[in-house]
Amino acid sequence: MPFGKAFHVAVSGDIAVFGAGKPFEAGVLDSRGSIVRWLRVDGPLEPVRERDIGQMKARVLAAYVPEQRARAEARLAAIPEYPVSKPAYRGLIVDDEGFVWALAWEDPPRAWVLDQGGRLLGQVALPAGLRRIWQIGKDYVLATRRDALDVDEVVVFRLMGR
Repeated sequence: MPFGKAFHVAVSGDIAVFGAGKPFEAGVLDSRGSIVRWLRVDGPLEPVRERDIGQMKARVLAAYVPEQRARAEARLAAIPEYPVSKPAYRGLIVDDEGFVWALAWEDPPRAWVLDQGGRLLGQVALPAGLRRIWQIGKDYVLATRRDALDVDEVVVFRLMGR
């Protein structure tokens, strides 16, 4: 279901972080699989707007070749209703230092960064057009994005002010 709950897991070293994004909550597991703490951030969930639905449909349909697009359009049209609000995040990443990054829905994207104790440190603006973030180090983000020819390219961005 677009904009519905989706299970996310991020692993780094001896911890794993998991959550579904509604509400803004994620559990932290140790290497034995025991929950050692919960990360929570208070705040309202962002509403799903008609613009969001239109952009989502355009992205989905763009992934299909023309011969398959009509079937994809029919599946999208058959969705009875969309959630009222978006999940709090669309993905989780644990960086090389153990900080948890919860990726927001916006484009250009941003992320909320939490320390290992669950304290919200702030938000980080990320470059537009990222398709996937592979790794976050002390001073860089390793990701892929689509170039002008619609080809995935590997990119490294410097993190400033950390």
